[in-house]
Amino acid sequence: MDTILFLGFALAYLALLVWGVTLARGHGWWTAATLPLLVLAALVFDNAVIGLGRFIGDGAFLEAINLSRFWVHAFVTPVLVAWALHTLR
Repeated sequence: MDTILFLGFALAYLALLVWGVTLARGHGWWTAATLPLLVLAALVFDNAVIGLGRFIGDGAFLEAINLSRFWVHAFVTPVLVAWALHTLR
């Protein structure tokens, strides 16, 4: 059940990411308003790894991609602070 749930979240986040990228193409890429797209990409990756972990199985590869999930959380989540500051202005 968890596998289906997390893969569903990954697909939903992917749809939001595609929609956001489409909107960003029309309104300009390099603004603080597009920073949540980076977070959405990280959420797609995060939920896909969790959902596919059952099929990947235990081992070094799963440990490596879980380590990369950790680093993505560490570096991408603080981007929301910059976006929040931009939004407050």
